[in-house]
Amino acid sequence: RMNKRQAREILFTLVYEYEFNREKSAAEIYDMAREERGFDSFRYIKKGLSDIVEKRDYLCGVIEKRSDGWKISRMAPVTRSILMVAVYDMACKNLPCEIAINEAVELAKKYDEPASAAFVNGVLNKVSRELVEIREENAAQELTEAQADIDKDAVPETAGGIEDDG
Repeated sequence: RMNKRQAREILFTLVYEYEFNREKSAAEIYDMAREERGFDSFRYIKKGLSDIVEKRDYLCGVIEKRSDGWKISRMAPVTRSILMVAVYDMACKNLPCEIAINEAVELAKKYDEPASAAFVNGVLNKVSRELVEIREENAAQELTEAQADIDKDAVPETAGGIEDDG
């Protein structure tokens, strides 16, 4: 059975794949990866990929705001993917910051350029210091999205009615 650290590493690799295949859905990437690599189904990976794809703009905004002038588009996809998983874990899954930061730094050491571990550590330390504000932004965004879904599903009273020609 896979542990959380292994699951997080797989989630990172799937987010990385998504960065190069943005036309694919999270479900397509997940299903294809499971077929090719044969890893166990793990709710954290499937839901995490789906959430990260859905919240990508929000997560990238959180990262960019705390990355000392680095544009998200200029970051290496591997760095960006590591940061997205860590911010998702801290802001959306309430994983303790020390664990999220430590695991992200380990992923950076394993998969990224030598200098990126320090960069990842620095960005995520800023995120951890501002986590209350970030979680509030996330909650507000989720409320806005829920309201938009309600509004979209609401049918105006005139819809389907018979128009009066006078």
